[in-house]
Amino acid sequence: MRNRKYDWRRLRRIAAAVLLLAGALSGCAARAGADSPWKFFTGGTDTEPLTAAFLKVGKADAIVLVHAGEALVIDCGEEEDGAEVVEYLKARNISRISALIITHFDQDHVGGADTVAEQMEIGRVLLPAYEGSGSEYADLLSALDAKGIEPELLAGPLTFRFGEAEVLVSPPDSYEVPAGVTEFDNNFSLITTVTHGKMRLVFAGDIEKQRIRAYLETGAAQKYYDTPDSLLIRRSLDKPLYKEKLRLRSYGIPSMDTTVYLEIKKKYEGIVNKRRIALPLREAYAYLERGIRPERDSQILREMDAFLARYPLERGLYLAYDRIALFGTEDPEFRVTFDTRIRSRRSDIGLEAGDRGTLLLPEDMVLMESKFLGAAPLWFAELLADLRIYPASFSKYGSVYQREMQTERRKELQRPVRRPADGLHLPFGARAGADGQHGDALRADVPRGAAPRGPGEGADRRAAHEKRESDRYARDCSPGKE
Repeated sequence: MRNRKYDWRRLRRIAAAVLLLAGALSGCAARAGADSPWKFFTGGTDTEPLTAAFLKVGKADAIVLVHAGEALVIDCGEEEDGAEVVEYLKARNISRISALIITHFDQDHVGGADTVAEQMEIGRVLLPAYEGSGSEYADLLSALDAKGIEPELLAGPLTFRFGEAEVLVSPPDSYEVPAGVTEFDNNFSLITTVTHGKMRLVFAGDIEKQRIRAYLETGAAQKYYDTPDSLLIRRSLDKPLYKEKLRLRSYGIPSMDTTVYLEIKKKYEGIVNKRRIALPLREAYAYLERGIRPERDSQILREMDAFLARYPLERGLYLAYDRIALFGTEDPEFRVTFDTRIRSRRSDIGLEAGDRGTLLLPEDMVLMESKFLGAAPLWFAELLADLRIYPASFSKYGSVYQREMQTERRKELQRPVRRPADGLHLPFGARAGADGQHGDALRADVPRGAAPRGPGEGADRRAAHEKRESDRYARDCSPGKE
């Protein structure tokens, strides 16, 4: 779905609506009583569920995750809220915290941490790598020192296991305080992402909108392979019943050892099917460009063998974009993505060579795509109707190819036209007048014994040439979709 001159205020409205209606915590089921001191979100596998409890401590944050008999605590509220955290854990016969994460050192996040540290056994403590200024921060350090716990100060991302779940703790890119800024603690918050099966929980502390956007955006890049005459994309633009493309995809700029995804994208009667395998970039290049098959076997790989045997792949295109991807909670197959800064290049097209390229769309344009099985959710259809957003066909690769063809056509029309019969060279569209320079050239170039052409004949030839070029342009550069 393409947005024409789509402003960011409308984009934020859509994103906010999707988040509110689809749910901010993917894959979770809420349970909370009106008089309960905690609010629960439970999800995960049937055998080992993961529960997140958000303690009701006013505007402060105190979160306890329990999974497979282990506990993970994120922030401890105000000073008096530490006892609430301890009470919650002991009521569930939990005497040990696997990891205590303090997102930042505002008093409504670190205030009760010293009480928790004093009364509970703690495996590890994760803190942002800057120095707090309040008494609550100093009290926490004193409590940790008394128990011989050395906190881990995070200057880079850290990943660890929490039972069957994976935890990623992401600090800011820099702890440097911007000039003239006095309130900086919020944006120094650690972001904690907990992934358990298909469920993902994100705890963002008090980060501000710049970091929220940076967190949601992922850089995707792909290298499309095609035949020397661009058969695959030309066939795709003809909108056949069945079409297929092959691409190599990465997230971010990979090294030669980074895992990338080799994918055949097939489309039959409007239904898309992607066949994908993961392998290191070095191994993918060896397979695609030198014919060295990976030392494994699978149905998908055999399909790729057949694809490579069917098409002599040489020509390539690098294409990248910045993406915000949102997923449905009630229907995990429902997805909405927002792509910006779509860019491409034809030279030095390795995925590892950086994400530079020529922009396909203006900076103020956003490509929004919605993907679902069957019909779109009713709330989403109503939202689009309210904002007057309507479906449109758009292919990133196809649009790049069409732009290249248009550029070639313009160059071709500007080249001199040779008339084989009389040897005359004129810029296309120039007049061979009786008194002008080109008229003199016409008379000089007429072979001996040949009669000059009549005044209308050259115009007829030009008109025929223009029609041929127009027909070819319409045939080769007609709009299409993936």
